[in-house]
Amino acid sequence: MIRTNLSTRPFYNERAVHFWLLVIAAVAVLATAFNVSRVLRYSRSDTELAARAARDESRAADLRQQAARLRATVDPKQVEFASSEARQANALIDRRTFSWTDLLNRLEKTQPGEVRLVAVRPRVDKDGTIVLAMNVVSKAVGDVDAVRRKGGRKREREAGRKRETDARRSVAAMTLWRRIVVERRILIIPLAFGIVVNLAIYALVVYPLGVKSASAAGRAEAATEALKAAEHDIDSARALVTGKIRAEHEISTFYDEVLPGDLTAARRLTYAALPALAQKSKVQYQQSRYDPEKVDKDERLGRLHIRMVLVGDYEGFRRFIYEFESSPEFVILDNFTMIQSDPAKPLVLTLEMSTYYRSGEHGN
Repeated sequence: MIRTNLSTRPFYNERAVHFWLLVIAAVAVLATAFNVSRVLRYSRSDTELAARAARDESRAADLRQQAARLRATVDPKQVEFASSEARQANALIDRRTFSWTDLLNRLEKTQPGEVRLVAVRPRVDKDGTIVLAMNVVSKAVGDVDAVRRKGGRKREREAGRKRETDARRSVAAMTLWRRIVVERRILIIPLAFGIVVNLAIYALVVYPLGVKSASAAGRAEAATEALKAAEHDIDSARALVTGKIRAEHEISTFYDEVLPGDLTAARRLTYAALPALAQKSKVQYQQSRYDPEKVDKDERLGRLHIRMVLVGDYEGFRRFIYEFESSPEFVILDNFTMIQSDPAKPLVLTLEMSTYYRSGEHGN
């Protein structure tokens, strides 16, 4: 059976042609609505973004000026001096509040029974870390072998396979397309004109407005970030002023009310208090020596080094250290050494201590 269409004007699927013309018309309508909505949106947003950017920029400039005026009221040399004094005071307070009792409690729980602690010397690093140097005595030394296990992970990589697919499309004869265009030109020409006009509007109007709107949005975002930075700047300036005032008050309180007023007051602070603590702790007071360090003319603090020797048992030494830490006097225990030359004799505890006082024109 012959299935060839021998007509000079072959029939085609008119429903399909009408469907695609309807699709093209819908696309043209949607493109028109898109362009109109974008033009209205960009025009309105440009005005809002420009107003917000101008408001934020003005506010940021005002805050920066206020921050500059606040910082101008603070002398950098005074800030540096207050910071130096605060660091020195904090270092002394950290040394005074270091708990020797808690340290000895921890050591007693962790050290083996045959190990005896004879000396401890703490040191505070610049970052605030406390480093302890300890001397211990033991009858035997055990070797500890460190075992390290090394493990590795295996990684597998998979190679992807590329697949190539060739598709072929059948194209209708050009004569048939030409016939459809000629017969439906009343619909096709307006649709094509509408699509071309929409493309031209998008290229000449919508796209430039979008670029302009993006620029305005970028300016508004930059102005918002500048305002946040200015708010942070004014907060920092206010914190600098209030912090300086608070630091000066706290430093003044520490130097004027906590520390002794001069070398004589520092000697008087410890001369009777330390032997009284030894008697209360039931250890025998042997001797003490006071060595004031040389103080430069421009230094605000002087240091009085105290070396004290006690005799007694370990429990008495623990009580003395506890009472020493609980006392109100600002005296720092730098380090101590315990020596027992003969098991039949009592322990000898040597303590190295420090107290600080106001020197020169800063003293009484």
